[in-house]
Amino acid sequence: MVELELEGRAVGSKLGLSDGVDLTALMPWFQGIDHTFILIFLLELVLRLVLDGRNFCKDIANLFDTILVITGCVDILVLAPIMGNENAAMMRVVRTLKSLRALRLLRTFRFVRGLRLLVKACQCFLPSLCWAMVLLAVFMSIGALVLGNLLLDFSASEVENYEDRQWVWLHYGTSYRALYTLYEVTFAGNWPTNVRPILNKV
Repeated sequence: MVELELEGRAVGSKLGLSDGVDLTALMPWFQGIDHTFILIFLLELVLRLVLDGRNFCKDIANLFDTILVITGCVDILVLAPIMGNENAAMMRVVRTLKSLRALRLLRTFRFVRGLRLLVKACQCFLPSLCWAMVLLAVFMSIGALVLGNLLLDFSASEVENYEDRQWVWLHYGTSYRALYTLYEVTFAGNWPTNVRPILNKV
């Protein structure tokens, strides 16, 4: 998280959006900490491989950990020395894969009874939640079609204000735009910015 914050601040300063605090000097420290954690994960993986033996491959979590450790080692030993900063996009993909290490925290659930119970409860209600989301998507699609069709005449009308027509078209002019606007309204709660202009001007 902190490394991403520092990299984001560096990009912001290049864009002229800096907040005045330059923390790029701390990047080598965080890279050193990252390398230390990869070494610890590698040692833990080797220890588990030795202790579990053939049962190591039976647990999917162990295979997931193996992929994460290999990705981290490839980043340190192969990609970083070869590419440097020349191929930042490839380095970003590898770092994104390494970010999945946070999912290892889910394995701690097996040690805490309350968390195990919570995970079991989530497994029970997930099918119902998925069907509720499908139903919500159907209603959002219907709403997008209705709003899009109702507001299409306003966007096409020559007698209305040009800026208002543009705004309505940008938000409700196509089925995709109307659906995306309803998605924003539903999940971001920005009713005033997307609905008030319609009520006032249409």
